[in-house]
Amino acid sequence: MKIKLVLIFAFFSIQFLKAQNSNPLDEKYTPPRSSVFGSSQKNLNISDNENDSPCHAIKIPVLEILRGEFRILYEQRIINRLTAEVGIGMPVAGNFVNKAIAGIWFGLWGDPDPDYRDYGDTRVALKTMLDNSVFDSGYLFSFGLRYYFPMGNNAPSYIDITYKNVAQNFFIVNSSFLKSTFSYNNKFITVNLGYSWASGNSTIKFIHNLGFGLGAKWGKWDEFIATVPNLVSPKFNTTGNKKSNIVPILSIKYNIGLNW
Repeated sequence: MKIKLVLIFAFFSIQFLKAQNSNPLDEKYTPPRSSVFGSSQKNLNISDNENDSPCHAIKIPVLEILRGEFRILYEQRIINRLTAEVGIGMPVAGNFVNKAIAGIWFGLWGDPDPDYRDYGDTRVALKTMLDNSVFDSGYLFSFGLRYYFPMGNNAPSYIDITYKNVAQNFFIVNSSFLKSTFSYNNKFITVNLGYSWASGNSTIKFIHNLGFGLGAKWGKWDEFIATVPNLVSPKFNTTGNKKSNIVPILSIKYNIGLNW
């Protein structure tokens, strides 16, 4: 009797263990990993390894095009989550942001008020020069370091520090200026917090960077003064010296490119 009970118990134990094994039919109805049901999306995913930064990426800063600058960026991983980013490009138009800043922050560096002409002050305001000229030529380059944080929900993906140098030459269209050109050079340093995410497929992978930050802009341009301070038709010419300023700036950027 005892032997029969042992055999019956062993039989039902084997059947129970078989029931715990995966049924091939179950796999048939398992959602694929690539579907929205098969895996949860990682908003800050930038590579297959969540601890890694992008190995290589070529990107274009989209918002800079709106302000008259075109730049191509190349980003490469240095170690794990630290990358370096270099950029080169050129201005393609006059920068309306620089003109607006020149009209707002003129008092910070003693530049004359562009909307009020004091004939006792023979200097020409920077905004006045920009208003009376058109963009001619220029170049720009940049360098940055970026650190990617470990992925986490609702948290920034990275922090970076970026240096950018923009050189511009302008042609003055106002005949009151005895010299018809002037140069304007700006250096930017910004610290940004941002978000990165990937899109595309196994063949083409896109990377997106959205960042916000604060920084400063150092400007330097040719100084012009009134050589014939006439109330009706004054004449202006360059002194051969440079004027400079420094102003705070808000940085907003969106980059998109290829990641591999």
